[in-house]
Amino acid sequence: MTVLSVDLGNTRTKLGVYKDGSLIQTRMLSSFQLNSLKQDYPNSKVAVSNVSKNEYINSLKKNFRDDFFELTYSVRLPFEMCYDTPDTLGKDRISNAAALVDFSIDKPKLCIDIGTCIKFDFVDQNNRYFGGSISPGLRLRLAALNQKTENLPNLDFKKPSSFIGNNTNQSILSGVYFGMLNEIEGMIDLYIEKYPEMNIIITGGDAIHFDFNQKYSIFADENFTLRGIYQIYLFNEK
Repeated sequence: MTVLSVDLGNTRTKLGVYKDGSLIQTRMLSSFQLNSLKQDYPNSKVAVSNVSKNEYINSLKKNFRDDFFELTYSVRLPFEMCYDTPDTLGKDRISNAAALVDFSIDKPKLCIDIGTCIKFDFVDQNNRYFGGSISPGLRLRLAALNQKTENLPNLDFKKPSSFIGNNTNQSILSGVYFGMLNEIEGMIDLYIEKYPEMNIIITGGDAIHFDFNQKYSIFADENFTLRGIYQIYLFNEK
């Protein structure tokens, strides 16, 4: 059986093709490609997590009909929800929590998703999801500095070579990058202090800019959210 795992995120749409339980292909999709998925994969089912692109959902429902599954707040989840306001929880975070359950058994586990925002999501050794944290990602920080000040420029991100910026552009890039780096490492230290046996995984489009393995034992999986969408689909099919 082929299942298409589709993550309709804030800034991009990503597809994972699962066949008989294995991820065999990933693609970044345009709106045109999204609408032609049924033609590209005619004998497949589709599982969708939608963060912000509501206009595409009806098209997918129409094309896939009985083979369509959407992650909503009413579906069954492979973990115990202990979040105080589950109906406000981002579906990408729900997907990451589901992937954590599949990723690590009988240990506390943490997902760090570095994209538009930095999202920490924690599941304990009994598969109870408690939440985590959200803060701005690289490009949100750069945009805020430009939009909320009079004279700071609007920069594209480029990893700085030094933490000491020798001009305004380099000072901004240093503050944003090394500020994020120290924030993430500080949060990891807080978790490890309380849960020393914890397993950690990092994902997200901007995770490639950070290397934590010199200091921590961290797994990396750029397709972790797709994995969670797929696991939620399987859990509801059982």
